[in-house]
Amino acid sequence: MTLKESLSFYRSLLPKHSKPVYDCLYREIKKDMTALCYQFSVLDKVTLDECSSAYLALIMDHPELYLLEYGIVNFQ
Repeated sequence: MTLKESLSFYRSLLPKHSKPVYDCLYREIKKDMTALCYQFSVLDKVTLDECSSAYLALIMDHPELYLLEYGIVNFQ
């Protein structure tokens, strides 16, 4: 496994319709780490579950995007 693959391990587990959502979210967050709201569009229709799984995979792959901005979150 390469470093790039290990940095997106949870992305690789997503269904194919969720991967564009993951990629789009990641790009938007990296553009402006201080925004409180992100707007993005995905060309294909996706369900709320697919969006949710993409978001959770992004958190798992890149916790630094959330920990640096908001501090350590208590997940219980």
